Amino acid sequence: SDIVLKQSILETGWYKSNLCKENNNLFGFYYKGEFLKFSCWEESVAYYYRWQTRHFNSECCDDYYDFLVRRGYAEDKEYINKLKSIEI
Repeated sequence: SDIVLKQSILETGWYKSNLCKENNNLFGFYYKGEFLKFSCWEESVAYYYRWQTRHFNSECCDDYYDFLVRRGYAEDKEYINKLKSIEI
């Protein structure tokens, strides 16, 4: 979706961050305080897809932005506004 693409853009600073370049982590996923490392960016997308499949329920949220808020996806209170401001 466009929202997920915007998330990868925001999380990586248009794919320029070290987290993206060195760890192939497009979404800022971390575990036990350490950012996850992927061998290629496709693995990062697959990880996001598995996370989304486990947590997204269209019955609870008809809006994906609302879902991200309810899941507490980002610590930044302006995260959703930042996503909405990205033009692709």
